[in-house]
Amino acid sequence: MVHELLLTLQKLSADEKNVLKTFEKRFLAIYPLKKHVAQLREHLQAFKQEATLKSTIVSDLELIKQDIVPVFANLDFTSFSQEKQALDELAKEKKAIFEELTRDQAAGGEHEQRANEKIAGIIKNIQEDLQAIGKETDVLEHFKDAVVLFQGMIVRERELLRQLAILLEETEQSSTPADADRLMLAWQNLQEELEDTLRREKADVYDVLQPLMHEKNWKEKMVEKYERMPTGFFARLFSKKITRQDIERDVALLTPAEFTHYQNRLINLARLGMLSQDALDFLQKEGPVQAEKQRIQLARVTRLATYDERTRLLTARAFMEEAEKNIELARRENKPLSIIFIDIDYFKKVNDDYGHELANQVLLGVAQTIKKRLRKIDTIGRYGGEEIVIVAPDINRKSSIKLADEIRLLVMTQSTTFAPRQVTISIGVSFMPDDGTDLKTLIKASDARMYISKNSGRNRVTPTE
Repeated sequence: MVHELLLTLQKLSADEKNVLKTFEKRFLAIYPLKKHVAQLREHLQAFKQEATLKSTIVSDLELIKQDIVPVFANLDFTSFSQEKQALDELAKEKKAIFEELTRDQAAGGEHEQRANEKIAGIIKNIQEDLQAIGKETDVLEHFKDAVVLFQGMIVRERELLRQLAILLEETEQSSTPADADRLMLAWQNLQEELEDTLRREKADVYDVLQPLMHEKNWKEKMVEKYERMPTGFFARLFSKKITRQDIERDVALLTPAEFTHYQNRLINLARLGMLSQDALDFLQKEGPVQAEKQRIQLARVTRLATYDERTRLLTARAFMEEAEKNIELARRENKPLSIIFIDIDYFKKVNDDYGHELANQVLLGVAQTIKKRLRKIDTIGRYGGEEIVIVAPDINRKSSIKLADEIRLLVMTQSTTFAPRQVTISIGVSFMPDDGTDLKTLIKASDARMYISKNSGRNRVTPTE
């Protein structure tokens, strides 16, 4: 079992490290993008009085297009950009490799020797990772979280990229000064949303997984670039000082905790004559205020990220955290628990026939209808796409099947109040401890049974294979 887990780590780590290595460049790319968006907004304001500035606006847009490329680098990693079925295929592949090595070991002779060498090599290759974290279970938790985080990251950023493309086109095609106010506001909002998204992803992804890279962390690197500059007499001789603009660029990317470390280190450099006076003033007076604003903003964005915008249910990550707590409590108190996995039937056809906006209305209607039927102790979240999952604690097999069927009937009978035609759902139910005692196993079982409901004609509950 240990060898299989090690193989899993090795398979996932290459793409994850590639994503992490781009984070610093991506954050630094935000600064010129902000600068050029601010410049564009100024020119749009002037465009209201002077229509001849259209060519200047087009030039601004060309700069923004160049800025966008590094900000959205590395969005297409196969391991994270596809649906969870692709990740399941990777797991099967790793299992096949492990089973092949096991068979070779059992065969004896040269086969056994080669298998042992391969396994030893795999273990050796990631030994440093295991030592850096302390124990294998912690490493596995990092990578399990990373899969969910990266999938969410890809979805959010692709949506932002789509919005950027639309806004670029609208701005290019704007022909009258009357468009300027709307476009200025749209660019302001989109830039802030992009910055908030990257900052939160840094907190969620980069800060969690960066220790596995055996490199200096972000805040160390932010300061180190200045510590390589000449100091003391040589700093004065070459007149090379850290400017206020340098500090502002850095502070925009640091969390409050990182800012404190950064501030202390740079004040030491100021004593060596390496900071300009306006940089030192900003570092001591305005920097802490800006860092606190970012702390409040990050807290707001994090709260919003707990709930899915389209369904008003918990996001997949927030649901998994709550479900884990429920399962741990059920294990400790030796109580039953059920996972109810739901998928809206023919949702793609609703989207194709009636459009994205109405499909979102259907998704919201189904989610809120289901939520009304649940008990206070139940937890519900959007798992992905049109999939909704429920953890129902302290409920036996018979009662959980009854609950699932009541949910199915409720959606079917009430769907015409929020949808242009009747909507049905397919459901799979798993049970603790019968089907397992961990969340991953229970969700896998309920998901598989939901697909049985789909393949058996839809609009039904499947509690067993």
